[in-house]
Amino acid sequence: MERLKKHTFVPMMRHLVLILALFSSIHAQRNYNKNWMFGVWYTSDPKKGEIAQLTFNDTGITSIVKYIKPIHIRSDVACISDLSGELKVWSNNCSIFNGLHDTLFRAYQLQQIRGGPGGYCQEYGGWPWDNSVMILPVPQHKEQYQMFYLSVLDASLRELDSLRYPFISYLNGASIDFSNSSKGEVTESWQLLYEDTITVSHLTACRHGNGDDWWINTPMDGRPCYVLHTLSDTGYAFHHKQCIGDQVLAPHDYIGQACFSPDGKYYARYCARYGIHLFKFDNWTGLLSNPQYIPTPPEIDLNIDWAGGICFAPNSKYLYQCCGRYMYQYDLSEVDITKSRILLDTLDRTSGKVEIADFNHAALGPDGRIYISGNWESRYLHVINRPNCRGKDCELVQQAIPLPVRNSFGIPNVPHFMDWKDVSTACIPSGVKNEIDYFKQVYISLRDNVLQILLDDQLMGSQVELMNMDGKLMASMNVENKLTSYSIVDYPDGIYLLKITKNGIQKTYKVVNVK
Repeated sequence: MERLKKHTFVPMMRHLVLILALFSSIHAQRNYNKNWMFGVWYTSDPKKGEIAQLTFNDTGITSIVKYIKPIHIRSDVACISDLSGELKVWSNNCSIFNGLHDTLFRAYQLQQIRGGPGGYCQEYGGWPWDNSVMILPVPQHKEQYQMFYLSVLDASLRELDSLRYPFISYLNGASIDFSNSSKGEVTESWQLLYEDTITVSHLTACRHGNGDDWWINTPMDGRPCYVLHTLSDTGYAFHHKQCIGDQVLAPHDYIGQACFSPDGKYYARYCARYGIHLFKFDNWTGLLSNPQYIPTPPEIDLNIDWAGGICFAPNSKYLYQCCGRYMYQYDLSEVDITKSRILLDTLDRTSGKVEIADFNHAALGPDGRIYISGNWESRYLHVINRPNCRGKDCELVQQAIPLPVRNSFGIPNVPHFMDWKDVSTACIPSGVKNEIDYFKQVYISLRDNVLQILLDDQLMGSQVELMNMDGKLMASMNVENKLTSYSIVDYPDGIYLLKITKNGIQKTYKVVNVK
């Protein structure tokens, strides 16, 4: 690796240069998560269901809009937006809807043969189990999406299973296509993807280490085993089954929440009765390792605090645990993770607000905050403003986001579409300008084989790295001047990645040099 040579500013452009922020791999990936759906599971008139669409930008919530539709949401919902941040398709695991909240063509097939106790889809339209549905973009196919969903096997089949836990499922799939119509269609549903009994909950996904494909994890029922599947440009494939550890979540494995960390290095499951099951995860091989058991805190009363969930911070260092009336944080960098537990707060019932609820499920928003739903009908979301910060510096705010509808239980089941290390892993103190704002004043040009970078004053001292598209580091330098020039005269034509890092915050730009 050579040191970049400094040159003076050259005003004449002799190359056709395209300087682009690495939109597709960082910013645009975040746009997949720009819209969430909430709603109530029952209304007196089934044709007048109440749902709310919550829309984000990169810094917060921009709108929350209420709709009256014949749609109900009980415990779970899957949402995905397009690369521009517009809601594309979503599901309550009883039907599938487009961004206008209209039913997709052939989506009725999802409900038509749906089984399960109580006829949830037929009578109310909302599926009752957590982490039971997820929608992923099919790699390299812009207008195609794959939905994974869980159901409940008929009682006769459940009796044949030697484990005989109350609710078991196979892994099902539905293919969604917008190629021929902007309204979308379900080209195939009830695909039997995996025919062995898994839980009816805790369906999760994680980006493959290659940045394009997906891992899908489905825990088996009543066994310390996990089934890993993949989604690539060629479609779905079973990958492997792995049994690890000796802790079992049963027979209440349909309660709680499971998730991967944003960096793809951890996987965790939580159920109040059985504690947290934490693993390290290799997002290249799909293998789990180093199982750790974190028992439920002793103050938890399972008759009251029986529900709950978990969520990782953007920096993947902290794990948050929702336990009904209690909210905790764990530091995964500690040797004894259980002893790192910090009680962040207990449920505040003194605010005077009505229709509040406890801490149930949590999810990381595209603005870097963690949002928390309540267990049972509530009109508020709790929020953690600075989840990368230790202890109460994380700024947990209870009943922070008012909703225009009652939200029955859950929060959207969405994977991490990006690795947050490419945006921010720092704990930024309150009252201090977010340093990512300074990256908006970065100007780059390439003239006469000289790469020139003009930075905001606050970015002095940044680390600049130049890499080829294979990830090979070509050059590195600390920037001490507002205007810095680098010679790339000896570099071949092609596409390069320019990464600027300051105080743990990174932004990557794409430089295309065509002579």
